[in-house]
Amino acid sequence: MNLYGKSKKMILSAGALSLLALGTGMPNAMAARRTVPMSITVAYMANMGGASTLAVAEHMGYFKKAGLNVHLDLFQTGPAELDAMASGTVNIAYIGSGAAFLPMKGMAKIFFIDSIGLGDGIVVSKSSGVHTLRQLKGKSVLLPMGTTAEIILYEALKKAGLNLNDVHMVNTSPSSEAPAFLSGRAPIMAGWDPNLQVVLNRSPGSKLLASDRMFYPKVSLPGIWTASNAFAKNNVSALTKFTWAMLQAVNYKAGHMAQAVSWTSQMTGVPAPLLSQSVKDSIFPSESNLLKYYTSGDVSKWFNTLGSTFVAMKALQKVPAYNSYAFPDLVLRASKLKL
Repeated sequence: MNLYGKSKKMILSAGALSLLALGTGMPNAMAARRTVPMSITVAYMANMGGASTLAVAEHMGYFKKAGLNVHLDLFQTGPAELDAMASGTVNIAYIGSGAAFLPMKGMAKIFFIDSIGLGDGIVVSKSSGVHTLRQLKGKSVLLPMGTTAEIILYEALKKAGLNLNDVHMVNTSPSSEAPAFLSGRAPIMAGWDPNLQVVLNRSPGSKLLASDRMFYPKVSLPGIWTASNAFAKNNVSALTKFTWAMLQAVNYKAGHMAQAVSWTSQMTGVPAPLLSQSVKDSIFPSESNLLKYYTSGDVSKWFNTLGSTFVAMKALQKVPAYNSYAFPDLVLRASKLKL
């Protein structure tokens, strides 16, 4: 028996098989089986609510572990983000509760919340002469309209027996609001942290006239993550993996808030001390508490209450069913993923 010849034949056969594989595209098939990260464009805001979970997920590698390549895009308001999603340039966006009427109108799909805001409010300067909510009647109030600032203004006026028609709302961007207040051009403003902290720290005699804390928990304003309708329809698996990564970040953040502040500062350019001040003005739940909010029905109740507020503000004609504009159980499904 010619063992060498047999061995040589086997070697040649292996070589021939390799050549055959090259000719038939087998290596290409093997390459196709490799996981290629899916690219997602995510809109965020420069505050703890709108950026901290993203910053942690990015730094801790949770998106990478979920097979996602996340591109971040900074925005100032929810309505602008919803416009970007409608145009197809953004897939996922963080919005404040003040813009939730847009998903309720069918412009996007809500799939996740990761915080409850307590940092919205109304600030008056010493020169405004305003000391009570009732004294807001007939005054001009600077605010980014269509945001949580407008909701807080509405709730504060209602508490004083007034409505939005009793004040003159002056629309502005969040980036222009604090400079206008500090210059004296606008002695009354409604907004959120860190802008509120900036004006309270730099304007002697100014005071916080109203805030979320006056109305919580009856009125709860969650930080909302939305997906474009097209992305939500065609990429449920990727959306679930994104939510899984965010849940990991929520858990990490709950035990490492100082680190989360540092990473958020790096990502947004907002000084860490300002972000640290705003931490106390939000509720950042752990994953277990977040899941309780969902399973207890609290989340759907919050949005139904918001819907009623939007109807009263004439932003909606009627309160839509929660399931019509939100994924009611995607967070629960994401929590069970093993990645």
